[in-house]
Amino acid sequence: EITIPETVTQIGDRAFQGPGIIEIVIPAGVKTVETELFSACEELTKATLPDGLTEIGSAAFSGCPLLRGVDLPDTLRTIGANAFSGTPIESLVIPENLEEIGAGAFNGTSISSLLLPASVKTIGENPVMNCPFLTVLGVHIDNQAFSSKNDTMIYNRSGDTLLFCASGLEGEVVIPEGTVYISQSACSNMKKMTRVVLPTTLKELGKAVFSLSDALESVEFRSDITEIPEMTFSYCASLTEPCLPDSVISIGMAAFSYCKSLKSISFPAGLLQIGNSAFGNCSLEEVTVPEGVESLGSYVFAFNPDLRRVCIPDNVSYIARNAFSGCPDVTIFASADSCAFGWAKDNGILGFAPPTAIDGLTENGSAQVVVTPGTATKGSVLYAIKTKKTAVPTSEEYGAALPTAVGAGTYYVWFKASVDGRDPVVSSLTVTVGEAVEPLQTGEKGVIGLWSLLAAASVLAAAAAIIKGWKRRTI
Repeated sequence: EITIPETVTQIGDRAFQGPGIIEIVIPAGVKTVETELFSACEELTKATLPDGLTEIGSAAFSGCPLLRGVDLPDTLRTIGANAFSGTPIESLVIPENLEEIGAGAFNGTSISSLLLPASVKTIGENPVMNCPFLTVLGVHIDNQAFSSKNDTMIYNRSGDTLLFCASGLEGEVVIPEGTVYISQSACSNMKKMTRVVLPTTLKELGKAVFSLSDALESVEFRSDITEIPEMTFSYCASLTEPCLPDSVISIGMAAFSYCKSLKSISFPAGLLQIGNSAFGNCSLEEVTVPEGVESLGSYVFAFNPDLRRVCIPDNVSYIARNAFSGCPDVTIFASADSCAFGWAKDNGILGFAPPTAIDGLTENGSAQVVVTPGTATKGSVLYAIKTKKTAVPTSEEYGAALPTAVGAGTYYVWFKASVDGRDPVVSSLTVTVGEAVEPLQTGEKGVIGLWSLLAAASVLAAAAAIIKGWKRRTI
C-alpha cells in the first residue's frame, strides 16, 4: 500500500508503473493522473481517486489485472486514451460532468453497460472494443453530440454515422437503416458476432470496421458501396462468405488478411484495385483476377499455403515479386505472351497457358488436331482425349502429341503440366467436330450439271401439263 502525502499536487508519468502496489490513495491536491502512472501494476486491487481530479491520462490504469472497480469523481472532465484498457473493471458510473473519452479508454474491460451523460462532447475511436460482456450502450437524451440506437450502438447526433457498437453482442448483428457511414473500428473485436447485415443506406466504411471479430462468418451487403477499406475484415478467423456487391471497385490493404477460414473469394466483375496484403495469410485455394485489375502489389495473396490456381488476365501489367510468397504449389494461368506468364517464368513459378479448343471443325475423313498447343514455364504439357465426359484418362494415356479426332462428335481433351514427376495442373476442355456437309454434284470443269437440272425441269413441266388436261376432261 502506498500513501502519498497530502501536500503532493503532481505525480510524474509512469511514477508507479509496474508491479509492487496493492492499494493507492491519490491526495486531494492532484488534478491529473498522468500517462501510464499505474500501468501494468499487476497487484493493484484498489485505487481511490480524489474529488477535484479533472483528468485521467492515457493508459493510466492499463493492464492492471486485479483492479475490478474505480469510483470516478464528479469533477472528472477527461478520460484519456486506453486509460483502463486491459483492466477487468466490471462497472463504471460516468460522472455527469465528463466531457471527453479517449480512444480505447475501456477496451478489454468487463463492463456490461455504459451510459453517456449529456455533458460528453468528444469520444475517440471506439472506446469499448473487446468488452465481452458489454451489451448495453446509452446516451442521455439531452446530449448534443451523440445518440444511441437499439440501446446497443452509439451514433453521431444526426444518427447517420455509427461510431461504435456494444462489443458483447452475440449472433447476427443488424446495422439499422439510415446508417450512411460506419466509423473506423466501430465493430472491431466483437468476439461473439457471427453475422452482420449492412443497411441499404450505407455508402462508406471506415478502416478496420470488423477487424479482429473472430466469430464472424458471413456478411450481407445491401447497398452499392464501392470500396472495402484497409483492414476491414483482417483477423476475422471464421469468415467464409464475404459476398462482395458488384459495385465494389477497390479492396484496400490487408482488407482480408489473416482470414484463416477464407478458402474462396468471388470478385466483382468491375473490380479495379486490390491492395497490398489484401488476402495475405488466408486459406485460398483458387483465385480469378478480374479483367479490370492492372497490378498485383506486395504480398497481395502471400502465405496462402493451399493456393493452387491463379488466373490472371492479360491487362495485368505489374506483379510484385512477393505477391505470392509462401504459396509453394501455386500455378499462374495466363496467356503465353502476358506479363503474368513472364513474371512466373522469371520467379521460378509454374506459369501455364492452357490449350484452347479449335472452333469450326468438321469431319473430313482425316485426323484433325482439335486444340491449340498449351505452354508451361517449366516441365512439359501432356494431352489425352476421351469421348465420354466422365472418362478420366490414365497416366499412360497422356502424351506430348496434340490430340486428334476423325469422326464428328464431342470430344473431351484432358491436359496437364508435368513438372519433376508431379502433375500440379490437371484440367480438361470440350471440343466439337461437326458432321461433313454433302457437296453438290458437279460436271466437267466444276460447272454445275445444268443439263441434268433442265432435264428434270422438263419432266416436271410435262407432268404438270398432263394433270391440267386431266382436270379439264373431268370438268
